[in-house]
Amino acid sequence: MLVKIASRKSDLARLQAYIVAEELRKAHDQVQVEHLFSASFGDLNPEIPLDQMPTKGAFTEDFKEGIKNREFDLVVHSWKDLPTDLPKDSLLFTLKREDPRDLLIIRKESIGEKNLKVLTSSPRRIHHIVPFIKKYFPYEVSIVECPEVRGNIPTRLKKLIQKEGDALIMAKAALDRLLSAEKDEFTEVKKELREYLSLCQFMVLPLAEFPTAAAQGALAIEVHKDNSEVISLLRNFHCEETFKNVKRERELLKSFGGGCHQKLGMTSIPHECGDYFSVSGETPTGEAIKSLDLLNDQKKSHVQINRNEIFSDPKFFERKKINAVIKEENLYIAKDYALPENFVQNEKIIATSGLNSWRKLAKKGIWVSCSSESLGENLGRNIDILLDKEIRWTKLSHTKAPGEKIATYELSPLPDQPDLGGKKYFYWMSGSQFELALSNNPELTKANHACGPGNTRSTILEYIPSENLEIYLSYDQWYQSKIG
Repeated sequence: MLVKIASRKSDLARLQAYIVAEELRKAHDQVQVEHLFSASFGDLNPEIPLDQMPTKGAFTEDFKEGIKNREFDLVVHSWKDLPTDLPKDSLLFTLKREDPRDLLIIRKESIGEKNLKVLTSSPRRIHHIVPFIKKYFPYEVSIVECPEVRGNIPTRLKKLIQKEGDALIMAKAALDRLLSAEKDEFTEVKKELREYLSLCQFMVLPLAEFPTAAAQGALAIEVHKDNSEVISLLRNFHCEETFKNVKRERELLKSFGGGCHQKLGMTSIPHECGDYFSVSGETPTGEAIKSLDLLNDQKKSHVQINRNEIFSDPKFFERKKINAVIKEENLYIAKDYALPENFVQNEKIIATSGLNSWRKLAKKGIWVSCSSESLGENLGRNIDILLDKEIRWTKLSHTKAPGEKIATYELSPLPDQPDLGGKKYFYWMSGSQFELALSNNPELTKANHACGPGNTRSTILEYIPSENLEIYLSYDQWYQSKIG
């Protein structure tokens, strides 16, 4: 069986077509693939600023007739390039999504500069980068400019290295794909990218603060609705979970008019506690919008309750520093307090469990590369491809923290513990807090509990059934749900 696959002819587009071709071969060992590469309107007109491009399909519209006339069987797109209104005679399939986050890459010699030129052509990125830098950079930046940049990934990185700017924002998934490409035809471009990256430092921009273009990181496989033979193959590896989240993002984008000229970001990713959905930016009418939700089927109590029945999180512990020698190169900081006061970063890579710790470490002059955003230790730290090495993270935390770690402080219970009498509703900030309270108040197992989706949840579930624990992204979200 011969399947003709069309795509743009850039390095990334070809690679993405090859990825789909490999999945087709896995689905059916008799499949033969023919690739057809061509340039789109957007590729052929790099001098046209993005905000002056056609509002729909600048990089995808040229393939529309080919699918309709069956000149090829399918087209592989970067899904974020597709207009929100799709051809009625096409069906879309997808693979499992790669990391959707944006990546900020900065020349090492520009680190510390008060004036920063960040190369990007995206209104969304321009809108979000200034407030991000103010809160998450380890030094003060007075002026941020965003010069227009066009071209493929190597071209944009080359412009950065040639000092057309100090920093560059691009999709992490695109760079990850190219850096991990195995075909010989990508050897030179991989070498080129590695040389550029060796001169730079990076931050993976957190979704809570910097949601992406709708469907960023996902591949769209477009096929004519009557091509039943190819459709049956695509169904063998179609990722319904990715499709669901991408659809949610695109429908929201469409509700604001669609297009790539929006100042809005929206990203929905799967989590074992539900879909983590971040939306931020400015609507076409100039209205600021920001929301962060955990979407799931969990039945949560929304009955308004007496505020006096809510436990209001006083201190349970006193923290005491422990002398610790930190020689490891890749550090995962559970709480900002875990980093020793005399710590010198040098070339050490720092990741944090949450964004609050990132902000506090930034104020101390620490460069943080990425964060789990309080979603659990297994998320958010996938930077092995960028660093070209397998990373073994060393967690810095307290003596009783679960898992392997270097203890840099201990939690000493305060002599006067909080009075929990009459309290029926609890939101726990840490598993240690819950365990200490439970040891002093065994009747807590009958109370109503809530916490975030990370490690605290795992600890609490060792003591109570999951139906007795509600999951929220923050104390404030939980509190508002209880008091209306």
